Amino acid sequence: MFTVAGTGSRSLCVDGNFNRVLEFLSTDTIPRTLEARGEMEIVAGGAEGFDHCLALAAQVCEVPYDLYIPSRSYGTYYWRDHSYTGRDRMHEFDEMVAGARQVLYICESHQGGKANFVRNQAMVNAADKMWVWKPTSRGTAHAVRLCESSKTPYYEIELP
Repeated sequence: MFTVAGTGSRSLCVDGNFNRVLEFLSTDTIPRTLEARGEMEIVAGGAEGFDHCLALAAQVCEVPYDLYIPSRSYGTYYWRDHSYTGRDRMHEFDEMVAGARQVLYICESHQGGKANFVRNQAMVNAADKMWVWKPTSRGTAHAVRLCESSKTPYYEIELP
């Protein structure tokens, strides 16, 4: 089984490209990978933005996805109380969790945001390849550095 993990900026949920990226992943990137590899699974980090988009694309393409969520309080903190959009999106988080084949909580607590970086390491460790959307955010740039240091190949998603 070929495992693709994805990471990317949370800003995708507000920058106007969410549906374009979802379509690109669903009609191009995932189908091309399936054609080349036969079978695949996806690992997403459970964040708003690209992680959410990747989980939805996996559902559209009927590819199993696992969520590597930093901690049990992650959804409440990032999707309800501190959503990038400024509104409560807990119902979308719950739907994403419900659709996952497996949910792994990486740390016991949020650890002041450090759990996000521990989650990144777990995702890189699980991945045969990483897909990356806009590696300019701190967390995404961290995941890219982990890929580089571990020699895990990554592909930066760019819209045509």
